[in-house]
Amino acid sequence: MAAQGYAVIVISSEMPEVRRVSDRIVAMYHGRVMREFTIDKLTQDSLVQAIFGIKAQSAA
Repeated sequence: MAAQGYAVIVISSEMPEVRRVSDRIVAMYHGRVMREFTIDKLTQDSLVQAIFGIKAQSAA
């Protein structure tokens, strides 16, 4: 569907399900976009931080 320009919004708290059906994940916290991930860059820790409103720290 993505190749045809379609998007599907999936709302789920199940990480395996989200990974299985997604090409891209947008994490929100209190109605604000915190981070956007591609599946190859997604880690469970980074997703959990984003959905709990913890901003990503820059690498020093």
